[in-house]
Amino acid sequence: MAAKDGDFDVIQNENEIVVTLNYKNASVQTYLYDMNGNQLVNGIIFSKNTVSFSKNNLASGVYMVQVVSANQVLSKKVFVNN
Repeated sequence: MAAKDGDFDVIQNENEIVVTLNYKNASVQTYLYDMNGNQLVNGIIFSKNTVSFSKNNLASGVYMVQVVSANQVLSKKVFVNN
């Protein structure tokens, strides 16, 4: 199911976590956190609609992907099994 405007989807493949964004005309910041609240990765997305995080240095466990735009903050859990 496609994300609605102002939302995002998270999928995984063998090597990375891929975040597909559905934000029109917005600068969006993405973050990856461990469950202890430590920020592991961040990035700013201006015009692309995807960002990917490598899973190579991640231990198996639960992580949080957070997307921040000018008017909202959304988070989704990601389960990594390396």
